[in-house]
Amino acid sequence: MTTVLLCGQDPEAVTACRDLLGGIEDVELRTAEVALGGDVPVPPGTRAAVYVLDSAAPADGVDAIAVARLRAATGPVVVVATGADRYQDAAVARARSRALLDADVHRLDLGHGAERLRAALRDLPPASSHGLQVGAEPVGDAASPVRAAALEKADRAAYLRSSVARSRAALLVESAEAFRTRADEARQAPCGPEPDELAELIAATVSTLSARLAGHLRALYRGTFAGWDAQPAAPVPDVRVPAPAPPRQDRRRAEDAALLLVGASAGLGLGRALTVPLDLVGSLRVAALPVSLVLGLVCAVWLLRVRRRAAARSARRAWAVDAVAAARQRTEHEIVAALVAAESAASLALARGMVGTGRRAHASN
Repeated sequence: MTTVLLCGQDPEAVTACRDLLGGIEDVELRTAEVALGGDVPVPPGTRAAVYVLDSAAPADGVDAIAVARLRAATGPVVVVATGADRYQDAAVARARSRALLDADVHRLDLGHGAERLRAALRDLPPASSHGLQVGAEPVGDAASPVRAAALEKADRAAYLRSSVARSRAALLVESAEAFRTRADEARQAPCGPEPDELAELIAATVSTLSARLAGHLRALYRGTFAGWDAQPAAPVPDVRVPAPAPPRQDRRRAEDAALLLVGASAGLGLGRALTVPLDLVGSLRVAALPVSLVLGLVCAVWLLRVRRRAAARSARRAWAVDAVAAARQRTEHEIVAALVAAESAASLALARGMVGTGRRAHASN
């Protein structure tokens, strides 16, 4: 009695494979489930293994590890995929599995492949062999155009992802430099920029970055869809940032009153010092007090105005820096959102253009 192991990550697919094979003369079929790390419990005396995939998705890294370990432990290994009659892209999934596993992936469902597999398991090759010859039909319709289309699609998708990542990094760096320059200009302005002036500067910066984003998207689509008979048009971004709100006019009544009191006290003391000569003249002694009061009031008003102007300039500069930071945050959010939307649209175009449309395959990037 020859022992053959049926295994895979999907227990339902393994069970379906066993049901399709049924009983085989002089062959004992045993089943096992592949662990997360690719480990497979192989019973002693196992002569061959059948690795079962589901046609819903291609093989992954765990499947590759499990097949390699089965080859080392049992020798002959045949890979099959069940459920091809239920999935439209089953042939593409088998082609991608073949490229990853470096093994023929045979279609196995009602009316396809079961008799050939049973015959191959009845007539096993020597234990030193590393493959099974399952009939004349290769990997579940593993026609070279299908495999080429699947590989081309994967190539274009990888180029798309890497291009989007590069564009995002480049645009964020440009945004940081442009808005940092605007913030430095706002800090160095003696009185800070006017609201209308700052709005124009921010709008010009956003317009420049939007144009750079459009250029990146056109280059991304040209590279992704190079060789297509009809290339999809790159989306046109519309990055907009609302104008900054005008600065608030804060009234510091308690602070102004305290400053006015301090200024009046200082001015009154200065006035008394300046009117000392008037006290020496008896007829002018009466004018000394009014003159001191007037000088004190003038000094207090002057000090208050200077303080207000300095506070207004500082508040205007701080407002401008905050407005530039808010505009940068909004702009970078819009840039990233546009890149994500463009990547999604390009991925959808790849999926529709590479499968089931009859589009002629071309060399990808």
